[in-house]
Amino acid sequence: MTRVPEASGSKSRYHGTTLSSFTSLTLHPHPLVAFSVRLPSRMADYLRPPPKPAQIPAALQQLASTLPNPSKLPIPIPLPQPALDLLASISRLTSPQPSSPGPELTVSLLAKSNEPIARALSTAQADQSSTFATPETWDGTDPPALVGSIGKLRCEVVTSIPLRDVCGGCELDNVGAEGSHPGSELFICRVLSVEDGQQGVGKPMLYWRHKYVGLEE
Repeated sequence: MTRVPEASGSKSRYHGTTLSSFTSLTLHPHPLVAFSVRLPSRMADYLRPPPKPAQIPAALQQLASTLPNPSKLPIPIPLPQPALDLLASISRLTSPQPSSPGPELTVSLLAKSNEPIARALSTAQADQSSTFATPETWDGTDPPALVGSIGKLRCEVVTSIPLRDVCGGCELDNVGAEGSHPGSELFICRVLSVEDGQQGVGKPMLYWRHKYVGLEE
């Protein structure tokens, strides 16, 4: 589950999807998990992190390091304002830019009893407000976790990678008359917190051979 941006125009405050694959990447130096979302997808649009600041060429960085601070120029007369503006712009460009945090999401680990919600969120819906209209189904976190799940992870998106571009120049197998499918997008997320679910919710649910099954099956 993740928050829906206000600019999207959706009636629902949150948007969710059912993941058939979810994996742990590493614990150190930061706990990271990953999953992929098939495109096109509203979930992918909502989760995609903001673009990173443009990288400044090394030559420009070296040039900027040789320029004096405009406020400390050892000259008897002030520089013209256009020159001061230029120096200030270069200084801003070459200063380290703080990266914006990525979107937050909540991952609920599903039990077999959660199958109705899994099915509801696995279908493409522009408006999921009806799914989130039952408060007893969701807890009070933001974004919410599913009540009765085995556990939950609160995560922050670190980066995303369009998997169509990973193969470089290799030929695609799914090219048809109308062009190839956009494929999937891999999302890598940092785990912020982990919580166990309620006791006695049952066995974990798996997606196996295109159907939802319990672990004992």
